[in-house]
Amino acid sequence: MYVKGEFVRWYKPKYIVSETPIGGPLPTTPYDPVALRNAFEKAVVRRMMSDVPWGVLLSGGLDSSLVASIASRHIKR
Repeated sequence: MYVKGEFVRWYKPKYIVSETPIGGPLPTTPYDPVALRNAFEKAVVRRMMSDVPWGVLLSGGLDSSLVASIASRHIKR
């Protein structure tokens, strides 16, 4: 039976052991935009460490634009 808003797994392969949603359990902490921003910026800066020049490919989406903005801001420092 389908309940609106409930996760229903229609295909159950043998390698799936638990009934948790794909990607693991749902988060229990409340949304914190400052923590999200800090984690995202740290992730971008961490991947900028290189011995060779690097570039950014823009797809026109929000995520690549944010990565390019953070990289640009960090490289100016």
